Amino acid sequence: VYLVSLVVVAYYARRRKAEAEAAGGKLQAHYGGSFSAPLLILTTFSTVYSGFTVTGVPEEAFKKGFISIRWIGATIVIVAS
Repeated sequence: VYLVSLVVVAYYARRRKAEAEAAGGKLQAHYGGSFSAPLLILTTFSTVYSGFTVTGVPEEAFKKGFISIRWIGATIVIVAS
């Protein structure tokens, strides 16, 4: 299901980019567009959270040990909501 979803999204994005290139040229198609505030907030949150789980959680696990298992629950709650 996940792989099929990725293929569908990629196809849709490629089609929209081709339409944008036809309408305004390659430069406008690449850098143009508008993003809503909620989308930018989610993107920023995802980037920060991803960076922390790569660098912060392993360090915390090294320093504090088993207490770092709380990140599993926190991640599940964030993904489920």
